[in-house]
Amino acid sequence: TSELYISEYYIAQKVVEVEAHVVPVKNMHLTVLEYSSEGSNDYLVLFNPSVTDAVSTYGYALSDTEKKLGKYTLPARIIEPQGKITIYCDNYSGSEKYHQMAVPFNLKEGETLYLSDIGNIVEEITLMPLNDGYSAVRSLKDNKFYETRID
Repeated sequence: TSELYISEYYIAQKVVEVEAHVVPVKNMHLTVLEYSSEGSNDYLVLFNPSVTDAVSTYGYALSDTEKKLGKYTLPARIIEPQGKITIYCDNYSGSEKYHQMAVPFNLKEGETLYLSDIGNIVEEITLMPLNDGYSAVRSLKDNKFYETRID
C-alpha cells in the first residue's frame, strides 16, 4: 500500500477532501492463540497474526463439531494487526463473559475445536489435556500449543 501525506492546512482550507475506506482483508485468517478447558472457566482467544492489516470476523464461526461448523457465528468486528479477542464458553463463570462473545458450548480435552470462514475450515485443533490453573498457548515460532500457567 502507498502512503499519501496531506497537510492539515489543505484539509482545513477545504482545498482537498479526504475519505477513508476500510476493506476487510480476506487472504489473512484469524487463528486460535490460546484456550482453556478448565471446567467452569473455558475460553479461547482469537489472534490476527498480520503485522500490517486488520481482519474482519465477518463470516467466521466456531464449533465443537464438524457436522455443524456454524454452531456459533462471530459478530462482525475488526481485529487490528496483532490484535486479539477473547471468546468465552457456555460454562464460563466469570463476570467478564457478560456483554462479550460467548459460544454455546464448552471445551473438553480430546475434543476438536473448529474455526471456519464461510463454511471452510481454517483450523481444527484437538484440545490437549491441561492441568488445573493452566491454559494452552500457541507459540508463534513453531505454531504448537504449550501448557502455560494462567495468571
